[in-house]
Amino acid sequence: TTLSFGALDQRRLASDASRLHLAFNQAADTALMKQQTLGWFYREEENDYWFSLLNENGEWTPSNEPLFSPYRINAPTTLSVEPTDLRTETNTHEGEPSLLFLASGEYTPFEIKVLDNKHSPIKLKGDGFGEITTLLDTP
Repeated sequence: TTLSFGALDQRRLASDASRLHLAFNQAADTALMKQQTLGWFYREEENDYWFSLLNENGEWTPSNEPLFSPYRINAPTTLSVEPTDLRTETNTHEGEPSLLFLASGEYTPFEIKVLDNKHSPIKLKGDGFGEITTLLDTP
């Protein structure tokens, strides 16, 4: 019997994409239901992300939702984050979220690729209003 590490890597890629998709949908729902603003923070150099709530003083505070707590993506998987909204195309300043999920149900438009060096990337895309989609990014 031979083990296929390629299949394992592909599952890991799909698992990370699925977790992120679920977290984004949960953030959009939470922002709308609790009438709060949530921010998604991503640190490329650390390859991790988390969500925080914007409190009434305008400060980002950690969320107690398990799905929103810090999550490190294991190498070789990485994210390619491309906000499509003009307000966020410039590099985000330290301490500012990459994406916002608003109480109105809107969120920062984005395109994120979950990728490694072997497989087709998995793309998560959101237009800022509707459903967040996930698809295999084929060349």
